[in-house]
Amino acid sequence: MVELLAPAGELDSGFAAFAYGADAVYLGLNKFSARAEAVNFTPDDLKFFTSYAHSLGKRVLVAVNTLIFDDEFRDLAETLYDIGEAKADGVIVQDLGVARFAKRNFPTLRLHASTQMAAHNEQGARALKDLGFKRVVLARELTFDEIANIAKRVPIEIETFVHGALCYSYSGLCMFSSIYTGRSANRGKCVYPCRESVCFDGKKGFAFSMRDLSLQESVRRLKQAGVAALKIEGRKKTPLYTAAVTDLYRNILDGTPDKALIQSKKDSVRTIFSRLTTTLYTQDRQNGAVADVETTGHRGLPVGSVEKAFSHGGRRFIQFKPSTDFARYDGLQIDLENAPKPFGFSAETLICGKKNVFEAKAGVPVAVALPDNAPYIAQNRPVYLSSSTAVKKAYPFTRPDPRDFAQDKIPVDVTVVLSENELFAQAGEQTASLPATLTAAQNAEAVEKNVRRAFEKSGESRATPGNLTLVNAQNLFAPVSALNDLRRDLYAKIDEDAAKRARAKRTAVIENALKNTAQPAA
Repeated sequence: MVELLAPAGELDSGFAAFAYGADAVYLGLNKFSARAEAVNFTPDDLKFFTSYAHSLGKRVLVAVNTLIFDDEFRDLAETLYDIGEAKADGVIVQDLGVARFAKRNFPTLRLHASTQMAAHNEQGARALKDLGFKRVVLARELTFDEIANIAKRVPIEIETFVHGALCYSYSGLCMFSSIYTGRSANRGKCVYPCRESVCFDGKKGFAFSMRDLSLQESVRRLKQAGVAALKIEGRKKTPLYTAAVTDLYRNILDGTPDKALIQSKKDSVRTIFSRLTTTLYTQDRQNGAVADVETTGHRGLPVGSVEKAFSHGGRRFIQFKPSTDFARYDGLQIDLENAPKPFGFSAETLICGKKNVFEAKAGVPVAVALPDNAPYIAQNRPVYLSSSTAVKKAYPFTRPDPRDFAQDKIPVDVTVVLSENELFAQAGEQTASLPATLTAAQNAEAVEKNVRRAFEKSGESRATPGNLTLVNAQNLFAPVSALNDLRRDLYAKIDEDAAKRARAKRTAVIENALKNTAQPAA
């Protein structure tokens, strides 16, 4: 089975990815992520999310894919430890030093070679296999034949990108941002100077601004080539984008026969975010249509062209015949002549047949009021739907409760003792007591039910009650509020002790790893 791997720059993106068919998600923590300015995940987020993924039979990969300096190895050790504790399914690595460090000190971590290693031939893939990597994310600049050859000849999992933003340089080798601003892409802080306008051939344009990769029509060919995973780029995109693109590729990968359905999903993706697209060099290394030198940024779904512009009642309007329905407050963009970016605005007034309407229907001419700051708009200029309420509503997803997916619950057997002057509870070495004046109970069964009900509530605590023994020789009654206080005190001590043990273990492992950094390999 070919794995569909989706991006998650935040928790909601991960939930959306799984809701719409991702087999696995890749994400970054707050350090050493090549998308340092994404929201990213905390270690606690990672534990929760990985547990949730595993409950669905899905996988989580963590990107530790920046270059590391010598004075950062303590932070690196902490990061790798947290990934291991979360039981993540793989670590995506760029720096060979990180790979060596991880292999020696955190051997349970499964190593994946990042595309930033620029593995672009058979020997490169073999070298990574020999170094202990289980998967290689090939450089984006390969042909289908080269991908197929590597997949066939090298016994390592092959992962390839199928959708998303491209770098002007070979994967992992761009230093434009670092030289230009001091913010390095290989440290996760690219400022994307390639998207800026420059002078070339005697005019201004976007000589370095790459189109987005789109291999929608080539999924079957990649499957046949023996690729293990198809990867969607986009950890800085929204959860809505992640949902829509994942949904599209899930349907393509599964061979959904309904062409109209597939087209509607493509239209949704274009509405949410789209640049011009390219297949890069997969078909032909001489492909020249890889950059968009005239425009930059999100366009949207083409929905028509301006038939006329006019003024009425002191307001300016454009009229066009939309190819799809859209509603009031949806976003429109219009290409302007000799302008690098379209003019975008919210369609707040729609007039159809002299009536102010909430929704414009496909094929019916509509007049749309322009905002006061709108530039001159000529006839025949392209119109795009760049934001759609209907599309946003088409991709709902649920947010699971972290308490339902805690990895590190602590099972405890609890004994509760009721006496005339005290409530007492014990779980293992931990005890809690509460002074109280207890009176005779009228119903012994009701007392036991209250005790069990109180101690079954673990709330945010890691303690999970197993067997509960009640000692109530004098048949006393205990108020529910007092039982809850006793439980909270006992469970807090259990949590504190567990946290102390976890910190000690973490510190010991990290210190040992740091001692090993300078030691030669065995």
